[in-house]
Amino acid sequence: MFRQASITMPKSIIWGLFSYALSTYLLAFTVDILAFYFIVAYKATLTPIILIWGFVRMYTPTFATIIALKILGKNITLEVRAYFGKIRDHVTLKWYLLSPLITLLSLSIYILISISFGFFSLTTLIDQIKYLQNILPQEISQTTLLILVICSTIISSYFVGLTLNAVYALGEEIGWRGFLVNLLLNKFGFLRTCAIIGLLWGFWHGTAILFLGHNYQIHRIEGIFLFTIIAVLFTFPHVYVRVVSRSILPAASLHGSINALWGFTILVTQTFNNEIIDGLGFLGIVTWLITASIFMYYGKRQKTLLQ
Repeated sequence: MFRQASITMPKSIIWGLFSYALSTYLLAFTVDILAFYFIVAYKATLTPIILIWGFVRMYTPTFATIIALKILGKNITLEVRAYFGKIRDHVTLKWYLLSPLITLLSLSIYILISISFGFFSLTTLIDQIKYLQNILPQEISQTTLLILVICSTIISSYFVGLTLNAVYALGEEIGWRGFLVNLLLNKFGFLRTCAIIGLLWGFWHGTAILFLGHNYQIHRIEGIFLFTIIAVLFTFPHVYVRVVSRSILPAASLHGSINALWGFTILVTQTFNNEIIDGLGFLGIVTWLITASIFMYYGKRQKTLLQ
């Protein structure tokens, strides 16, 4: 699996990759345009639209997988079921529970990097919790309250990542870490498979960023490229936990935990230009480069796990 790929690719890989990419991009684009239309034309309430949009969009890779499998003449039910692996297996459960801790590790790295660059600040977070001080007993100090908020955020994000967010993320993981990993890994090996999936996954968010300001309200054009870099780096731990567990479920819990916790980086970063610098900007890229490097190392080193 790790030998050099030949120049020619089997037609099944070409057709599978093309049909999946085209389908998921077109479906996502359609969902984004519809959301944009309802928000602008009808001045629809933003929160319900975003919730519906988010769920539907995150399942467009699943529909694209079905289309691609149909084109390849595969048994859709058997193929998709195989992505889940042995659900009751202890290895799957272990990685499902451990994978969100990768996000916590990355958050710790992020804070250390933010401190070293002089960008770390609790000012925004303190401003956010001031209202709590007005309704809680005065005996609770600001420091105690701050610690409680941080701990509760981390703990709740872990469980949200395992539950609700994992259900949302599963729609993407069926495509990105299910179909594409099975399609590409044996041909391209770990590193190149992650690079291909990461690039496709990153640019797939492009229309959401451009039309809806997803993650980047101000710097939308720059955001497309910043998020693509981040997505490539995200992909290494996602693919690793998917392969070692032989299931997409740990990738879903990791994905869900990132969606639950990574927004916390905004609250601990004080910069002149948050979108370019914070958790989905420069600091986030440096952080996830370190995290991704760990999984690059183990992904190449522990070959027996990736057979």
